[in-house]
Amino acid sequence: MASYTTVNDIYQIVCWTLLEDTGLSLGLVSQQQFLDLFSVVLFDFINKTGLVWEIFTQQILLGQSQYTAPPEMNQIKHCFVGGTWINHLSLQDLDSWAYGWKSLNDAPLFWHEDGLPPKTVELAPNPNYTGTPYSASVVSTTASTTSGNPTITVTSATGIGLGQSVLGSGIPSGTIVLLLNGNLITLSQNVTATASNVPVTFQSVPPVGVYGQFNPADGNITMVGPQGPTTNLFTTASTIPIVPDALCYGIAYGVMARIFSMDGEVKDEMKAAYCQARYIETVNIAAAISGQVLEGE
Repeated sequence: MASYTTVNDIYQIVCWTLLEDTGLSLGLVSQQQFLDLFSVVLFDFINKTGLVWEIFTQQILLGQSQYTAPPEMNQIKHCFVGGTWINHLSLQDLDSWAYGWKSLNDAPLFWHEDGLPPKTVELAPNPNYTGTPYSASVVSTTASTTSGNPTITVTSATGIGLGQSVLGSGIPSGTIVLLLNGNLITLSQNVTATASNVPVTFQSVPPVGVYGQFNPADGNITMVGPQGPTTNLFTTASTIPIVPDALCYGIAYGVMARIFSMDGEVKDEMKAAYCQARYIETVNIAAAISGQVLEGE
């Protein structure tokens, strides 16, 4: 799901609303404050709507209870072991109802994420077996790139997978693969140079696994959750990730709701309430669309 709307498009809407058509220069709201609020609203919107869902399966190891989701999975919503859904419990529930669970070794039946580092889950009991391993891959090819655009065209997409890191001239550090469409590859960041036949390398990054597959026979852990941005640092030149163009206007309402709620000269509770209502309306529309797509699949 690619978007061509940039952060600057939302910035301009905010400027026009605050009657600062040439940019935020009066000191009521700074551009950095806008960028900080934009990041907060974007992550909130993606978490509440689940527009793009990701399935990631990685190897279970004997006695290892904790596993990390790939960086582009914004939040872990469900876990499966060997293709079978397992219950989500809080750490308090586990301590109350499964006494001594940390020292037990058996087939995992539960998972929790509270009290752990971000995007990390812990299985209970500890796995008493090792699942089928998945190998890391490295693919070298050439690509055509366009400055300011996150989509590149590769000569061959064979062996390229979601979540792989991307290395090459004009490709920012930390860039990964977000979407695949034939030879069109959408990256997590905009390319900074326009060129043809640029050598590009795609390689797996930890955690190593497979995308879009449960592979029940392998006995491994599968995480399912909404895809999100791999960074919370944006500039006005950044393309808005994940959210389609038709719904990006909701991000503007979310930012404005927070601006009008700030203490200062711009505080306006009625405008804040109106913008928040429009933001929630967009969230509900996006969530309904996402739900219909998931049910259809």
